Amino acid sequence: MTKFSPCFCFPMSLLALMLVSSYSRAAAETTAAPLLGTQAVNFMPGVPETPPHTPEIAQVYRDEENISGPNYLGVGLHIGFNDTTSALGGGGFAVLSKFALSRQVSVRPGVVFGTDPVIELPLTIDFPIKDTEDDLRVNVAPYLGGGLAVSVGDDSRFGGFGTIGIDAGLTPEFTATAALKVGFIEEAEVGITVGGSLTF
Repeated sequence: MTKFSPCFCFPMSLLALMLVSSYSRAAAETTAAPLLGTQAVNFMPGVPETPPHTPEIAQVYRDEENISGPNYLGVGLHIGFNDTTSALGGGGFAVLSKFALSRQVSVRPGVVFGTDPVIELPLTIDFPIKDTEDDLRVNVAPYLGGGLAVSVGDDSRFGGFGTIGIDAGLTPEFTATAALKVGFIEEAEVGITVGGSLTF
């Protein structure tokens, strides 16, 4: 049996111990590297671990130039109180519209179809009443004004008329309208228009 001298065994044992120690240190560093990398990313100053939750903000429609309510286009019935040839006093089927020119001024062109159809071109001042629960939404808007009335029957006739009415927003897409109209085309004429319109 071969025997090794102490001078040979001691250096070999020391070398083996150094190799084992180096291997253990390398294995520990390899295992810890992913953890250290993760910690460096997660705990970096100024970088949150998870993206912050951003609450959804409800978008409320607001037209700064048209607080009197939305524009609309619709149809209705015009009831006349005079036995005249003009539809303004005789009554008939009506086409309604409203286009805001500024915050409280609108133009409301319309046509009343009857024996002698009448084209209406009034300018109105609006007095909006806002919803108490939402100041950005107008539910009711009384108005008054006047303008030009043109009868386009057998022979065109020009006159004027005054109107007072109210718009009521029943839904965001639908507005009801009622208006009293007093005009003069050859003679005094009175009528009421009631209708509904789609808003835009």
